[in-house]
Amino acid sequence: MKILFAAMLVISVFIAGCSSLPEGSLKKPTITYLRTEITGISLEKVKANVIFQAINPNSVSLDFVSMNYKLFLENQQVLAGDGLKFNFIADSTTEFTVPVEVQYVSFFKSAENLTKAVLGGRKTVSFNLKSTLFVDLKMITVEIPVNASGDLPLPEIKAPAIKIPKPKLKF
Repeated sequence: MKILFAAMLVISVFIAGCSSLPEGSLKKPTITYLRTEITGISLEKVKANVIFQAINPNSVSLDFVSMNYKLFLENQQVLAGDGLKFNFIADSTTEFTVPVEVQYVSFFKSAENLTKAVLGGRKTVSFNLKSTLFVDLKMITVEIPVNASGDLPLPEIKAPAIKIPKPKLKF
């Protein structure tokens, strides 16, 4: 009798959960890379926001979206993150941001290599952000690969101006 009651309870919870889903099935949101905004740059690092757009075609909000990502500079992984959380509003377009911070010396391996690159005329370094969004669609979690690429600026290093005073000659 206890087993039958437990089975009926599980079935009723399952049916109640399904009844809260909208008619039809939930659809995957469409994710698009929009742009990268530089928020700070110094001789040591660059801070940027990688901005995406999510179009949620569903009549319910997707409140449990998380993201894992890896950032590559010229095919070399320099950063990884996970657990970023987002909400995508029902029948709406939402922008969301992935903040990144890159230490130049960790990529160039030394301040000397960074200086040589910049003084040699290099102005940017290419990046690739490889990530996965995990969207909880009530009964299943859908994985959506999301990638972005572009260029991050390098710091400007200017050679110091050297002024040599005119010699004063007295005869």
